[in-house]
This record gives sequence, C-alpha cells and structure tokens, in this order.
Amino acid sequence: MSAPVLILSQWAKNQREVVRVALEEFNGKPIVNIRTWYRPEGGDDLRPGKSGIAMSVQHLPALAAAINGALGVATERGDIVEQERADG
Repeated sequence: MSAPVLILSQWAKNQREVVRVALEEFNGKPIVNIRTWYRPEGGDDLRPGKSGIAMSVQHLPALAAAINGALGVATERGDIVEQERADG
C-alpha cells in the first residue's frame, strides 16, 4: 500500500493553473513532485499537467540549495521584491 499524497504547497500560476509541490510515491519510492495542475474548461477538478519535475527525495537538498541560490540572485538583481516573495 502506498503512502497518501502529501501536498506541501500550492499557489496560483494564472487563472486556470496552479503550481503544486507534493511528496508522493512512485514504484514504491518516495519522490517530490513539482507540477503545474490545470482546471479544464467547464470543470472544477484540477488535473496534472505535463509541465513539471518529479525526482527522488534524495535530490531535495541539492534542489533546495539551487532554489535558494536562484532566489538570492534574483532578489539581488531586483527581479523580486519582498511583497512578491511573501505572496508567491
């Protein structure tokens, strides 16, 4: 029996799509899944899109370091202001 999907974070990308970060299992192994989910026209239920990345949780430390580095550089360059960081 596989572990339930644990949605860690989700935020709006636009009116029809959200970005979702979740811990899941694939072939019995724990993975992190970062994916765009979309709402089909006329529908309410979100469906997983093709855009995203799924990898072993063993890669989480390297991924976190890379994202923190990108956040630091983007903030230094003025690409992100504090309010945008807080709101997502």
